Amino acid sequence: MKKKNYLLMLAVFTITLLTFSTSCKKKGCMDKYADNYNSKAEKDDNSCSYSKGSLLVKAVDANNSILSGYEIWVYDNETDFDNGTNPISTQTSDSKGEAIFTNLEPGNYWADCEFTDTNNDPAFAEGSGNVSKGMQTTITIKP
Repeated sequence: MKKKNYLLMLAVFTITLLTFSTSCKKKGCMDKYADNYNSKAEKDDNSCSYSKGSLLVKAVDANNSILSGYEIWVYDNETDFDNGTNPISTQTSDSKGEAIFTNLEPGNYWADCEFTDTNNDPAFAEGSGNVSKGMQTTITIKP
């Protein structure tokens, strides 16, 4: 009987210890792009919220070949895009022909990229997309 009580007390103690040791981790949002990011959080509690979005731009030429190492410009209005003035951000495309523009207000965005085509002539890849709150929008820009 004493052995059963001892084992029962040991089991209760172990469960209590495990419960408190795992719940001692600071919970919070661990996504650094979220509005409520908590740098002290050790365990993600799925509470992340976003008021802004991001735009993933994939640049390809007319043959769908990746445009790697080219400057991509992003605009928040069509007039500046049409005139090639006042981009809100620029990035160089990576080895996959991609660039990610983060922390964008929801709305329409335009992107373009100047590159040299197979005839060694200047060419442009361009496109547009709508960024939504808390989402990543992907657009492929091409001639």
